[in-house]
Amino acid sequence: MNFINVVKMVLGIVPEIVSLVVMLEKLFPAAGIGTEKLTMLKRILAAAYDGITEFMPSIEKIVTVMVELFNKFGWPEKDEKGDAPAQAATK
Repeated sequence: MNFINVVKMVLGIVPEIVSLVVMLEKLFPAAGIGTEKLTMLKRILAAAYDGITEFMPSIEKIVTVMVELFNKFGWPEKDEKGDAPAQAATK
Protein backbone atom coordinates (compact mmCIF):
# COMPACT_ATOMS: atom_id res chain seq x y z
CA MET A 1 0.00 0.00 0.00
CA ASN A 2 1.45 3.38 -0.92
CA PHE A 3 1.98 6.26 1.48
CA ILE A 4 -1.11 8.25 0.47
CA ASN A 5 -3.40 5.23 0.90
CA VAL A 6 -1.90 4.47 4.32
CA VAL A 7 -2.43 8.08 5.46
CA LYS A 8 -6.02 8.07 4.15
CA MET A 9 -6.79 4.77 5.86
CA VAL A 10 -5.27 5.72 9.20
CA LEU A 11 -6.84 9.19 9.26
CA GLY A 12 -10.15 7.71 8.14
CA ILE A 13 -10.42 5.64 11.32
CA VAL A 14 -9.36 8.39 13.72
CA PRO A 15 -12.97 9.10 14.82
CA GLU A 16 -13.42 5.44 15.74
CA ILE A 17 -10.08 5.39 17.54
CA VAL A 18 -11.12 8.48 19.53
CA SER A 19 -14.38 6.74 20.44
CA LEU A 20 -12.52 3.61 21.54
CA VAL A 21 -10.04 5.60 23.63
CA VAL A 22 -12.85 7.53 25.33
CA MET A 23 -14.87 4.36 25.90
CA LEU A 24 -11.92 2.54 27.46
CA GLU A 25 -11.15 5.51 29.69
CA LYS A 26 -14.75 5.61 30.90
CA LEU A 27 -14.83 1.85 31.50
CA PHE A 28 -11.41 1.76 33.16
CA PRO A 29 -10.75 5.21 34.66
CA ALA A 30 -7.96 4.09 37.00
CA ALA A 31 -4.66 5.88 36.52
CA GLY A 32 -1.51 3.90 35.77
CA ILE A 33 -3.09 1.30 33.46
CA GLY A 34 -2.54 3.08 30.15
CA THR A 35 -0.46 0.19 28.78
CA GLU A 36 -3.31 -2.22 29.45
CA LYS A 37 -5.83 0.15 27.83
CA LEU A 38 -3.60 0.48 24.75
CA THR A 39 -3.25 -3.29 24.55
CA MET A 40 -7.03 -3.65 24.77
CA LEU A 41 -7.53 -1.05 22.03
CA LYS A 42 -5.03 -2.85 19.78
CA ARG A 43 -6.71 -6.20 20.40
CA ILE A 44 -10.15 -4.74 19.60
CA LEU A 45 -8.87 -3.24 16.35
CA ALA A 46 -7.07 -6.48 15.42
CA ALA A 47 -10.25 -8.47 16.08
CA ALA A 48 -12.17 -6.12 13.79
CA TYR A 49 -9.63 -6.30 10.95
CA ASP A 50 -6.64 -8.65 10.70
CA GLY A 51 -4.80 -6.31 8.32
CA ILE A 52 -4.69 -3.51 10.89
CA THR A 53 -1.42 -4.78 12.35
CA GLU A 54 0.64 -3.09 9.63
CA PHE A 55 -0.86 0.26 10.69
CA MET A 56 -0.46 -0.31 14.43
CA PRO A 57 2.69 1.84 14.84
CA SER A 58 0.84 4.83 13.37
CA ILE A 59 -2.27 4.10 15.43
CA GLU A 60 -0.22 3.85 18.63
CA LYS A 61 1.33 7.26 17.93
CA ILE A 62 -2.10 8.78 17.27
CA VAL A 63 -3.46 7.29 20.51
CA THR A 64 -0.46 8.62 22.45
CA VAL A 65 -1.02 12.14 21.11
CA MET A 66 -4.76 11.97 21.86
CA VAL A 67 -4.25 10.73 25.41
CA GLU A 68 -1.62 13.39 26.09
CA LEU A 69 -4.00 16.10 24.86
CA PHE A 70 -6.99 14.68 26.76
CA ASN A 71 -4.90 14.46 29.93
CA LYS A 72 -3.79 18.06 29.51
CA PHE A 73 -7.10 19.66 28.46
CA GLY A 74 -9.73 17.25 29.78
CA TRP A 75 -11.47 14.16 28.55
CA PRO A 76 -14.55 14.46 26.30
CA GLU A 77 -17.93 13.78 27.86
CA LYS A 78 -20.55 11.59 26.27
CA ASP A 79 -23.57 13.28 24.74
CA GLU A 80 -27.16 12.59 25.78
CA LYS A 81 -27.28 9.46 23.58
CA GLY A 82 -24.18 8.06 25.27
CA ASP A 83 -21.97 8.60 22.21
CA ALA A 84 -18.51 10.04 22.49
CA PRO A 85 -18.05 13.28 20.50
CA ALA A 86 -16.32 11.51 17.59
CA GLN A 87 -19.25 9.12 17.18
CA ALA A 88 -21.79 11.92 17.31
CA ALA A 89 -19.87 13.91 14.69
CA THR A 90 -19.90 11.01 12.21
CA LYS A 91 -23.66 10.36 12.42
